[in-house]
Amino acid sequence: MPANTALADKVQRDIKPGGQVLTRIEVVFPPGCAALARSQLFQGGFQVHPANPGGYAASDGEPVTADLRYDMEQNAGGWYWYVWNLDDTYPHELTLRLTTFEKWQLWIRLDPVSIADLFRGFFARFKKK
Repeated sequence: MPANTALADKVQRDIKPGGQVLTRIEVVFPPGCAALARSQLFQGGFQVHPANPGGYAASDGEPVTADLRYDMEQNAGGWYWYVWNLDDTYPHELTLRLTTFEKWQLWIRLDPVSIADLFRGFFARFKKK
């Protein structure tokens, strides 16, 4: 995004993530942007990242990440990534990485203890008293 892009003139990028559940968001900020390049991710009118309404992600050479289980079907509307750059000299390019899964795939990602508890609970229903 170009230098001197104010919040009022933020760049909107329409995105189309696949999957049904968003499990990780990563915004990669290049070195040298000194937290002057900023980012917000919305679905419809709901701010997904960062979670605090009106907040923004910013960094300098470090990714900003969030691990979550966001049901992408709970809100209607398209996905929009807003970026702006308060640096008055240099343009900066950010990278957005989203990790998504279909709901059925999350069962595969359960840790072994959770799976064992699931089976114990299931078979406990058939236990003779």
